[in-house]
Amino acid sequence: MYMLNNVSNLCNTIGESIYGGINMDKTALALSIIGSLNWALVGIFRFDLVAWIFGGQTAGISRVIYTIIGLAGIWCISLLFRDWHEDSFEGAR
Repeated sequence: MYMLNNVSNLCNTIGESIYGGINMDKTALALSIIGSLNWALVGIFRFDLVAWIFGGQTAGISRVIYTIIGLAGIWCISLLFRDWHEDSFEGAR
């Protein structure tokens, strides 16, 4: 339990102080949703939209896009360990 509290505190600190908290969370979540929709296209239709738009999976820009979306997914892991309080959302509305 102690370790989970430390992880939660660390995630809250990172999310609120370094990147502006709510804005970074929303950006990472939006990129993760875009990535998941791309994976749905790959799984259902065998069509990789990112590769199609940017010239193949091995194209430099495609690799950058995949990396950014992967980092956004890693950021979203921190959302699982955050302490969410109703009063913390008052300023975000």
